Amino acid sequence: MKKIEILAPAGSFESMVGAFSGGADAVYMGGQKFGARAYAQNPDENGLLEAIDYAHIHGKQLYLTVNTLLKDRELEKELYAYLAPLYTQGLDAVLVQDMGTLCAIREWFPELPVHASTQMTVVSPDHARQLKSLGVTRIVPARELSLDEVRQIKEVFQGEIECFVHGAMCYCYSGQCLLSSMIGGRSGNRGRCAQPCRLPYSLYDGEKQISSPKAPYLLSLKDMCALEYIPALCQAGVDSFKIEGRMKRPEYAAFVSYVYRKYTDLYLSAGKEGYHVDPEDVRALMELYNRGGFCKGYYKQHNGPEMMTFSRPNHQGHCVGSIKRRGKTPVFEPSAAVGKDDVLLPEGGSDKEGMTVKEAYVPGRTYPVAQWQKFGPGTKVYRIYNASLIDAINKQFLSNKNQEKIHVSLTLFKDFPAKIELAYAGFCAKALGPVVETASKHPLVKADVAARISKTGNTPFCVGSVDVAMDDDAYLSVTGLNQLRRDGIEALICQIKGAYARELPQMLPKAPAKDFGCLGRSAGVPSGYGPERTALVSRLDQAAILAQEKLVSRVYLEPWLVGEPGIKETVRALKQQEMGVFLALPHIFRIHSRKRWHELKGLLTELDFDGYLVRNMETLEFVKDEGLLDGKKTMISDGSLYTMNRRAVAYFQSLGIDRTTVPVELNSRELAARGCEGEEMIVYGYPPLMITAQCLWGNVHGCNRQSAAAELSDRTGRRFPVRNVCGDCYNLIYNSLPLVLYDQEEKLDQLSLGAWRYNFTYESPQMVRRILSNPHENILKAFTRGHFNRGVE
Repeated sequence: MKKIEILAPAGSFESMVGAFSGGADAVYMGGQKFGARAYAQNPDENGLLEAIDYAHIHGKQLYLTVNTLLKDRELEKELYAYLAPLYTQGLDAVLVQDMGTLCAIREWFPELPVHASTQMTVVSPDHARQLKSLGVTRIVPARELSLDEVRQIKEVFQGEIECFVHGAMCYCYSGQCLLSSMIGGRSGNRGRCAQPCRLPYSLYDGEKQISSPKAPYLLSLKDMCALEYIPALCQAGVDSFKIEGRMKRPEYAAFVSYVYRKYTDLYLSAGKEGYHVDPEDVRALMELYNRGGFCKGYYKQHNGPEMMTFSRPNHQGHCVGSIKRRGKTPVFEPSAAVGKDDVLLPEGGSDKEGMTVKEAYVPGRTYPVAQWQKFGPGTKVYRIYNASLIDAINKQFLSNKNQEKIHVSLTLFKDFPAKIELAYAGFCAKALGPVVETASKHPLVKADVAARISKTGNTPFCVGSVDVAMDDDAYLSVTGLNQLRRDGIEALICQIKGAYARELPQMLPKAPAKDFGCLGRSAGVPSGYGPERTALVSRLDQAAILAQEKLVSRVYLEPWLVGEPGIKETVRALKQQEMGVFLALPHIFRIHSRKRWHELKGLLTELDFDGYLVRNMETLEFVKDEGLLDGKKTMISDGSLYTMNRRAVAYFQSLGIDRTTVPVELNSRELAARGCEGEEMIVYGYPPLMITAQCLWGNVHGCNRQSAAAELSDRTGRRFPVRNVCGDCYNLIYNSLPLVLYDQEEKLDQLSLGAWRYNFTYESPQMVRRILSNPHENILKAFTRGHFNRGVE
């Protein structure tokens, strides 16, 4: 069987060293810019260059994360200079999210392998096929996919597939989350997620709370541990097992790498029949970090409450006993040995209620814990820091020199220069020293020479074997031998570095033109009349009021409206008013959705939409493959197909997109600098903050495959509307406040937009009419300007 790569997180140089010592084949690391973990201990340029060399000398690889959305200035003025020295040093690959960034890197650095980050939300073979055509060599599919979906992507892509096997799980599809961005200004798309999904929430049905106050962490998933699925992942064709955790300590990177290397190799050598996971290894992983235990990810289940950690969003540790009562005094009764300097915490306690153990505790005895008076009898006690485990990991993986074994051949013949040859991993370096003399008193002794030449000190190498060929009466000074060894090692290091070094292409990067040629006018609106007004509706009664009063020139119908009673009549009424009628396709379009919508093709053909609002690469390919664009249909891309820079706009145009939607995370000044000619901009609506495979209603009430309205309430009382899209099995969580920009005419006019779009979700028909008819009326008591004024870092 082929070897499977273990890919570890490296939030620092020390974490990289630990991961390699533990058995990782490669690490992914961010620099000072453009990475999705801006708050990790990311090295500067010199640190990255050193890390690349370290990886290569040790036979490993380093992948750089550029997996954020880049603004035009960053892409055109900074990215090339940032990557160029790393490229020439031999950087092994770069992970990207942004399509403009991908296109630029392929143009500027054609020899640099590009990996599609999980932030790209790749959920089907259609998307994989498109990325393959762009020269992407590896895909990290969305974590929400099943093993069968991963296998189907592999069959089509034929390149490398990298899947997460361990670590934190996002509630939202990666790359589709705006929660941190919109409520706190820290964008996950810019590497600054504040993790508001780990905060407490309540779920409401109207004014009735339907979630338990004792289980408030409704958006917090358990960490993944997929050790059990290693055989199945290998059989699905996965090439790389990815460990999450660039914000974790070096001990975490080292030990998790060690465990996954151990069990991957076990399967590759012993097969499925000989594969068995030792519970003690799982326990050790839990002691390092877990949130309410582990889940196995989405590989064999679509969602469910057993994947969630409703009661604790951070490290829980491992249960080592419980609280008892001796009179009025609480005592701790351990069920497992507890060592000195371990940290214990009762279930339900805050971190400040943790206790550092001063002496070892043994099972069968009880120990007074007066500081835990508030906790009742039977309360479980967890060890959240295992001092002996951390000490053992440090000794095994972080305190050693991590040296590679080399074979040394030494030739010492009189009247000829001393010669050393060092062989390692297919490399063979040579160096010459002083001329060997005839010994006058003390000739060299082979054993002494071998011992001297093996003293490699703090170099990356240790001598595994040495051959010495010499005259019996040969002599070379100790200084000469030492220098010969140093020169040989330096020659070997230079040879390894040289094998990875590249030259920069001669062509210098050029920014694309600002004139995109986007669709400026459509749906019967003549030029010279300013931007048209369009509306996205979530209910048929909203569409009906638009048809009655012809308030907009184009209407987008949300996908869940297809098949509803009255859809045909609604479409007919809108068309009678000469309004363009478009279908907004699903936010997530996995293989099961493609099959479902293929079966609806007859209805789609009958409805004869004027075009489609596509929200992902999967739906873009779907409408092409199904022939739904025949007859001059129009394709509009929604804001979830990110166009933060001009190159991204140009890319989507090349795929047949007639008009792009302006990104919601740029402010007005950045939009003006980027250029928005002819594009569509959302000027009203509750933006979706999360798209998730989990179901809030189902996790609390159980799934009945029925759409239901609910609201998520945070600690401040803000209510976030929730929609469960049962047909395609995902949830939408909307912002608590509507975005209102339609009254900012002066700033909007400067952008030369092609259309203003109003996104309606739960508004009544009367509210729809008021918003569209009276833009300056003070209709809404509370609203947000989004990022139009502030932007994101």
